Amino acid sequence: MELKLDVHLWPEKRYLPKSMRGLCPTPDDAQKCLWRHRDRQQYFVNKCMAEHKMMNRTWVLLTDVDEYLVFNQVREDDPVMPLDEPPEGIPIMSSWKYHGNTNPDMGGVVDGMVNGKYWRTMPLKPKTDVDYGNVIVDVFDQKHFLRDDVAHLESTSLTEAPPGVPTATNPFLAGGGLYFQIYNDTYDNNTDGAFVSIIMDWKVGDEKRRNFYGGHLITDTKGRKYFMENEHKFWPPHYLNKYSMAARARLPSLYDGTTVLDVLKAEAKEGYTKRALGPCISIPRLLYGSREDETKNSNSAPEGFDENDFVTLRYRYHAPKGEFEASKFGKTIIDVSRVPIKALQTKALNIHRPLMYYCRQDPTRYSVSLFRVNHYLDSFEAYSYRNDARSTQRHCKECYEKKGKGAAAAADDDIQPWLRRFVKLVGHEKAQKLLSKAGYFAKLE
Repeated sequence: MELKLDVHLWPEKRYLPKSMRGLCPTPDDAQKCLWRHRDRQQYFVNKCMAEHKMMNRTWVLLTDVDEYLVFNQVREDDPVMPLDEPPEGIPIMSSWKYHGNTNPDMGGVVDGMVNGKYWRTMPLKPKTDVDYGNVIVDVFDQKHFLRDDVAHLESTSLTEAPPGVPTATNPFLAGGGLYFQIYNDTYDNNTDGAFVSIIMDWKVGDEKRRNFYGGHLITDTKGRKYFMENEHKFWPPHYLNKYSMAARARLPSLYDGTTVLDVLKAEAKEGYTKRALGPCISIPRLLYGSREDETKNSNSAPEGFDENDFVTLRYRYHAPKGEFEASKFGKTIIDVSRVPIKALQTKALNIHRPLMYYCRQDPTRYSVSLFRVNHYLDSFEAYSYRNDARSTQRHCKECYEKKGKGAAAAADDDIQPWLRRFVKLVGHEKAQKLLSKAGYFAKLE
């Protein structure tokens, strides 16, 4: 039977340097093996995207085998939409930072700048959604509007260094110093690309440190100014609320056969969306837990298929939408045709934000995203099946149950039409062939 699938199995030498091949050399050090696992993943990600680019492909989705991309249609249980402007009479807090509370009955606090002065809130009311564009309320009913600091810094950034000011790239903090590669060093005449270090008068939580951002000037303790390279010049802008809601309202149903690629092509023709759809789209994740009940759709699986073999049909309960604690960092879909091959010749930054200069640093808000990634905890058998660097945690039943409890806030059937549509598209016989091992776990040696 012709399945029309182009599958390539890569040996390690196809994408890894020699030092990263084979099993972890320190199996008794779980942390080192985990970092090695992530390094290997980062090498693979960019090699994979480079391969697709050379094959003249466009959008490449970077997800795990337990994650599925769906349209993020507007629903009643969506988190609050961020506001573009504060409500009348509500003071704006900028350069803000959230500090959590270990007491589950009391919220954390937020500190930042209000009217040019440092301000620290009282404990927030429980379940306060702390994110940019939101109004937060403390236990004394004092309200503050959290400014979108990233958007503000982008809007006030410089495109290039002022005359006579050196440019700093690839910065990192270590041992109290700020290290970076310097170009046009008018102070000490270092060669372009040399690594240098300077001392800043930053303190932890200091406003100056929070505003450390590409496209802006910094001043060291000697009074010397440096221009931080504008690493976000290729980033897409934030969606404004009215445009993002209009785009989400245009999303089709899974029943009509429209694909993600169809939506991307259609939205690229819209005025604002065309500008906002950059080459790297960050997508929020939503964790689905292990809770099952008798209210699931008994007609979700076509004749000849068992819904219990498919996590997307078996598990309907998920974590609160937009809550980071359960669903964690998002994933990306990248148009490799708009990324230069040079950007893919080193390992990725990380799986959640592979490309520094093309993927936004700040995660996409759930309520303004066109898509979401459903991430399935699955059964404990499936959860503990993979034997990788995270196997210690994956064999922890208590850890599994804790994750499951945090992912049972609400239920939906958004993804369930996929199987019936798939069978209709490829035919019953081919669908059974392709899905014959779904829900089956072969014994690992």
